[in-house]
Amino acid sequence: MPTSEHPDGLTQMHVLLSCAGRQVPLVKAFAETLNGRGAVYAADANRCAPALAAADRSLVSPGFTSPEYADWCLSVCNEHKIGMWLSLLEDDLAVLQPLGERLNQSGCLLVGASPDIIRVVRDKCTYADHLKAYGIPVPDTRTLA
Repeated sequence: MPTSEHPDGLTQMHVLLSCAGRQVPLVKAFAETLNGRGAVYAADANRCAPALAAADRSLVSPGFTSPEYADWCLSVCNEHKIGMWLSLLEDDLAVLQPLGERLNQSGCLLVGASPDIIRVVRDKCTYADHLKAYGIPVPDTRTLA
């Protein structure tokens, strides 16, 4: 992961939260954890997203369904030396997953569930069946047809 030296000799790391939206508390929690040893970047397609104002650096992204999104992501990682990318929306993560290896080659760790897990949690009945298979109790779940 791209890192640099902080004046006190400790390592710095830049973290990016995509589809940050209204997640101001999460942005602040990352900033508190980094404690000046890196920057928290917030990205969102909505330039008025509150999390952008709370971050050390804000980026207005193309929508994750737009054709230029993948190139934008790779460019951001390289330009800003992002060490960890955390998507706050599973639909965005589904788009980012195929870029995972290329992001990794840039020194950026994509944090999130695998495509299989995303598929499971996006469907309420499949998710309930998955939990039941592991002995986790769930309320009766049905589809309406």
